[in-house]
Amino acid sequence: MKKFYTFAICVLTALASYAITTKLSYMGPEIKAQPRLELPEEFTIDSSKLTFFSGVVEQQEPVQSIKSQQTMAVGDWQTLEGTCTFTDDAFTTLLSSMGLVPRTWNVTIQKHKSKEIYRVADPYAGDNFFEGYHDADPNRYLYLNAVDPDRVFFCDESGNAITYYGTGVDIGYGDGRITTAANMVLSGAMNVPISDDMYAKLEDGAFVFPDQVLAISFANFMGGQWAQANINGKMKIALPNAKDYRCDVSFGRFSVRGEKMYISLEIGKDVAVAKLGMFVNEPWISQSSFEGLVGDQGQTVSYGSYEIGIDGAQGRTSLNFVLICYDANGKVVGCDYTEAVVDIVNNPDWVTLDGKGMYCEGVYSGIYNGLMVQTYEVTVQQHVDYPGYFRIVNPYTSGEWTAASVLSPVLDTEMEHYLYIDATIPDKVFIEDSPTGVNLGYGEGMVSSIAFVKRCYDEDATGFYGNLDKDGLITFPSRSLTFSEKADANGTRYYVSGSDTMLQLPESWSSINSVTADDAADSDVEYYNIQGMRVYNVANTPGLYIRKQGDKTEKVIIK
Repeated sequence: MKKFYTFAICVLTALASYAITTKLSYMGPEIKAQPRLELPEEFTIDSSKLTFFSGVVEQQEPVQSIKSQQTMAVGDWQTLEGTCTFTDDAFTTLLSSMGLVPRTWNVTIQKHKSKEIYRVADPYAGDNFFEGYHDADPNRYLYLNAVDPDRVFFCDESGNAITYYGTGVDIGYGDGRITTAANMVLSGAMNVPISDDMYAKLEDGAFVFPDQVLAISFANFMGGQWAQANINGKMKIALPNAKDYRCDVSFGRFSVRGEKMYISLEIGKDVAVAKLGMFVNEPWISQSSFEGLVGDQGQTVSYGSYEIGIDGAQGRTSLNFVLICYDANGKVVGCDYTEAVVDIVNNPDWVTLDGKGMYCEGVYSGIYNGLMVQTYEVTVQQHVDYPGYFRIVNPYTSGEWTAASVLSPVLDTEMEHYLYIDATIPDKVFIEDSPTGVNLGYGEGMVSSIAFVKRCYDEDATGFYGNLDKDGLITFPSRSLTFSEKADANGTRYYVSGSDTMLQLPESWSSINSVTADDAADSDVEYYNIQGMRVYNVANTPGLYIRKQGDKTEKVIIK
């Protein structure tokens, strides 16, 4: 389970200056259909993967104000002329697995005549997705204190911070509530120091919610705990004069096959210039480092779909597409990126090892609540020219990995998916970027090693490498692997806690195989499960164990 303010892996600042591909062709505008989602008969919330605020104290009722002030009169408010819109990316946190995506609808917004305070009239009354699940109330307003445009927070009608805003949405778990990190601190519900990055902002005529600012909860779900919201970065409340600086580049998955791929660009009408750059084998992206490169080398683009020729790719290649948008004054007003992994699957340079390997899956189980570590048989291949360069064939989509069945995953079985492990140097083992073909509601997943990412930038990866021992067991230290999902924070990489992920190579890899059963003749050998409980008959129960003999303790996989 991810924790609020558990930082994703820090980006690097150095980007190599790769030439922009000449095989980029414009396909014209792509009209994206937006069908109305059919409401499910019963809402269910996926609680397996939620990021929670930390430091929250008991606080069930809203704090209406920090200090007493006189209530403003009805006549103090003036309705803004023109179209105002509300884009929700809060409820997507809890319901994305049901297909909920950011939605935009018109709202009525009023501004106080003498104070920089705005109020949105019952905003979720206009959300068709929750039609029939919203308690409409003409007296319900979402108030926003914008006295300081860089430090916006939810407030009461006098401008004082409240703990949360009750939306009136009830899908069976009580009232749906939204808040900001600043609100939690200002109201005393979260006991951490306040900082500028906890606030919403009013910029270019719209209220925006930067990363890790917004949170959502239901009153009767998991004790009202607050889950980090705005997973797509789309939450916005737009005033009539708001600028349309949309800047989105998208490719729906990590895996790429064939000779071509297609990316989609969404560019707002107020963007003066948009430039697209492509970087090869640059798995970490930093805005400060790629702005100059894209500005100098990027291709000017417009809204629509683009075809990327990839038939010249040699072996496995990681592609990062970076889109930067500028206003009429040349100021950067938006940036976005998407990553893809090109894999040449019909490659004769791989041979299948005789027998089965045993894969202990500790990545998904280290991210999702409710998933247990699972060990199962896998097919392993080795590169003919690079001994020690392995790949596991369909480790998550072959049907052997069943731990995720409780979360109803969508598995891509139309193509092969490989987990690439470079063990050519036994004490410097790492996993290359490896799309899994698994979608648990947040897009396709991908597994990698921090060591792989660091090597792409010639960085020292000491402490992040795995190990291949003489018996063919590949292990990885804790927090050395990364996991990302395409639709979660734009594929942000997260550390995987724990060191459960390992691979026991098939016996054909080596004539030495020290993994043996614990029988009566070997009374000095003891086996324990990963919870530390003694196990006496491991031969009948394959899996991951701790093997102890004398002063030597090691993890082994029993087949």
